[in-house]
Amino acid sequence: MNNILKNIQQSLCRNCSMVFAEQRRYLNANRSTVTKIKRNVFTRVYPVSLVNPDGSTIRVKYSTPRILVKLPLDFESLDGEMQRKIRLLRQPKERKVEQKKVHVAFDPMKYAKI
Repeated sequence: MNNILKNIQQSLCRNCSMVFAEQRRYLNANRSTVTKIKRNVFTRVYPVSLVNPDGSTIRVKYSTPRILVKLPLDFESLDGEMQRKIRLLRQPKERKVEQKKVHVAFDPMKYAKI
């Protein structure tokens, strides 16, 4: 009787190990592309720092690669000094145009003897 039970146990263990070997799945990055991604547009977003009007910053995802995005200030809620500073910053700056003076150090009389 003991021999019969040992034979049955061995045959069952062989069959069980074969079943487990067949059902083994390798779940890794290559396995994740089994199904289709259901999107019409594949968006690429970049991490960007967003600066609020009060000066606090938040990390957000933005569609274009930038380092910093500043939100506009509420001009009416600022005091007079800050309004003046911002108005000066928003004015276009004049560009200085320098005329370069070219000094030619060529003397044609040096070569007149040749």
